[in-house]
Amino acid sequence: MKNSTKLFMASCCALIASNALAADGTIDIHGNVVSSSCSISITTGVSNGSNATLTLPDVSVSALNSAGATAGSSRMAFALTSCPPNAAIRVNFESNNVDPSNGYLTNNATDPAGNVEVQVLDRESNIIDLRNNSGNNDYAENISDDAGNLNLLYFARYVAAGDAATPGTVDTQLVYTLEYR
Repeated sequence: MKNSTKLFMASCCALIASNALAADGTIDIHGNVVSSSCSISITTGVSNGSNATLTLPDVSVSALNSAGATAGSSRMAFALTSCPPNAAIRVNFESNNVDPSNGYLTNNATDPAGNVEVQVLDRESNIIDLRNNSGNNDYAENISDDAGNLNLLYFARYVAAGDAATPGTVDTQLVYTLEYR
């Protein structure tokens, strides 16, 4: 009889616990995997298809003499071909290698310039916050033509982060994906 009482109590507890975990609703998630993506050529720097090397110009530490000072801008042009015609496309910059305090690319050089990071800018030189991609061009501005071609322009530049820069090298990586709407 003791076992029957224990079994009955365990069953009641399980029934009560299952009611506490009841679902309140459902979220349906939908998406598309497109059959053709764009061919990518980065027209600035040394390009190997969708990978490239961008070299910023040498700048003096005096150009980066206080927190927030910027210098040495270089363009990054994405030439997209063979995209879906009339598609809304943007370059989504991933948050890899990003300083969480300001949204700039961190300096990973082995002999790094002190207090120097890299900002990414849109075609109008507005800063893109790489933590969440805010400030990036809107899809509505980036529509491929009837042949599926689109050129997207961005810039990268040095920024003094936290204090005046000290001499050294700057090496960082910008990871991106194309997003289609």
